[in-house]
Amino acid sequence: MDDLSRDLKCYIRNIPGIRQYADDLCQETLLYIHNNRLEVKTWKDMKQCFKSVRNEFTRNMTKEKKAQEEALLNELSDSSNTSPLYALSRTLIKNMKDPYGKALKLYYLDGKDGKAISKGLNVPYKNVFVILQRGRKTLKKLLKEIMEFSNESR
Repeated sequence: MDDLSRDLKCYIRNIPGIRQYADDLCQETLLYIHNNRLEVKTWKDMKQCFKSVRNEFTRNMTKEKKAQEEALLNELSDSSNTSPLYALSRTLIKNMKDPYGKALKLYYLDGKDGKAISKGLNVPYKNVFVILQRGRKTLKKLLKEIMEFSNESR
């Protein structure tokens, strides 16, 4: 069993996007095997257990991400918010290049839905959410760079 768990950890570390969760996923997989009283004798059995754990993990991460985005939307929509992060985010959105800046402004600051953004940007409706996703990624990157810079300045 030790060899299989070591192999599992190495296997997970080679999967892009979840490397940082390798230890947690390995532990969750072993817990899953224990709690369900499964007999794991081959690598194929271990891999199947891991897939079940990974699917549940992915569902939970997606729910968490949606909740964080909803919280951000609520925070950015609240014009009475006085936090520095709020002010910085609004400023970055307002100064971001199109189409990301305009899409984020319409969505977060003006509270528009996908159809209104589609008309405002003159793009197909299905492209709006891709633009918003890329805009959020750009905003997150900018905020991270600013935070790192401010930490280095201290």
